[in-house]
Amino acid sequence: MIKRKTYTSQFKREAVRLMESSEKPASDVARQLGVIRNQVYKWKEQLSKRGAKAFPGAGRQKGQADELSRLRQELANGRRRGHPLAGRSSRHRRSCGEEFNFLLPVIEI
Repeated sequence: MIKRKTYTSQFKREAVRLMESSEKPASDVARQLGVIRNQVYKWKEQLSKRGAKAFPGAGRQKGQADELSRLRQELANGRRRGHPLAGRSSRHRRSCGEEFNFLLPVIEI
């Protein structure tokens, strides 16, 4: 298994600065730095989107940042799928049986 290389925030910012200020093609700058061209473009995009908050640490952020991201993704997926009983008639919901009637007020749409 190949171990992934990690680069410091300073290295990434410098790579983007070199790519933007150099008259050489991005592929030449990336080759001199020992990275692939697309990686430098990704760093440039992250820097333009996040500014000073770009590259906060090494690798994936653990803890609250990961949890927040996961919850946002889960919420977005739920909105796309909709509620499991959405579009069903109230008659269909009532036909589930008496043992589930306690759920009806909770799932009313």
